[in-house]
Amino acid sequence: MKIRLSVTYVLLILVGIVTFYALFNVGNPHSLLRYFIKTDAYDLYIAMGGSLAVFFLGFLIFYFRQQEGFTELLWINRDRIDALRKKGYSDEQIAEDLLGALGMKSGYRYKMTKKRLVLELSALGIPIRRD
Repeated sequence: MKIRLSVTYVLLILVGIVTFYALFNVGNPHSLLRYFIKTDAYDLYIAMGGSLAVFFLGFLIFYFRQQEGFTELLWINRDRIDALRKKGYSDEQIAEDLLGALGMKSGYRYKMTKKRLVLELSALGIPIRRD
């Protein structure tokens, strides 16, 4: 997960620099883009495409960081999850227990976080330890 996040940060920086340069040199006949594209007819499209790429990469970074937080929460509480799974609790009941321990009782944020935790619990499939 951390490798994907690092690669996304590097891509964001590189695409951001190119986009920044393209935005401020749209139509400039002495732009460095002239080495790659002879005419300035596509400068605006390059700048707009780069801006969309920066937006998309920023969204990916937000998603990866959020995913990392949920995964870390589950691995920190894996002993508690193991104990609840041994008692026969479902993923939804385990998510409710974790959110109760965090002090979240109800509301929109509670419902969204609960759905996300249930998805993460089923995707990770943290096995029950047989000590």
